[in-house]
Amino acid sequence: GDWSSDVCSSDLEDFDYDFNVEITRFVISVGRNQALTIDGNFIDGLAADYVRQAASGTQITFSSIEAIGWEGSDKTQAFDYGVNDFTIKKQ
Repeated sequence: GDWSSDVCSSDLEDFDYDFNVEITRFVISVGRNQALTIDGNFIDGLAADYVRQAASGTQITFSSIEAIGWEGSDKTQAFDYGVNDFTIKKQ
């Protein structure tokens, strides 16, 4: 099936402040495969192959994450927004 989607979503339930975050670039490491830099916010190409082929329990690390943030619907006022590195395990 098609599992690929945005790396980050800014729809936060019970959050009264209209704040948006969009990932613009990140590095993904899947197990012992080479780390890949992704421009944008979708996992595709070789990175998607690595994730698809990884065994259950494989660590997937997202690092060097670059993002922008903005209030309301006016994305022209976007500013650099920091996102911490994180690791997940493939289910």
